[in-house]
Amino acid sequence: MGIEQLLHLVELYLNSRSRVLLALESRGYRRAELQRVLQVHPNVLDRRQRNPALWRPGELRQLADELGTSAWGIMGIRILAAQLFLLPESFRRQLYKETQLNKTKLDTRYNDYDTWQYEEVWRLACTLRRWRDVNARY
Repeated sequence: MGIEQLLHLVELYLNSRSRVLLALESRGYRRAELQRVLQVHPNVLDRRQRNPALWRPGELRQLADELGTSAWGIMGIRILAAQLFLLPESFRRQLYKETQLNKTKLDTRYNDYDTWQYEEVWRLACTLRRWRDVNARY
């Protein structure tokens, strides 16, 4: 998978994530309904609502199902770590440096996609966009 395909996968996740959170906000779900759907402690829900970056991919998938929106883009995050491992070593090392990821973190994300953090995916998108734009000039 090349840079363009990886970027597409990452952007699809980020766009789907935004759509789910916007749908959640626009529908005005009550706290009790969200607790029932997500089966999380009220404090966890409070933290997620105060800081949307804390929503986990699995929670977003549950919300998408509940809201009747597509979860397809969110589920693409499941294969992201595996695709990153397929990159040549030199690309991976540069990617680790620019995104603050490392092999241990990527192993964790590979074993449990729900551990991906929003900031990591966002930094990954920024880096891949920059790489794509640099390569387009040559």
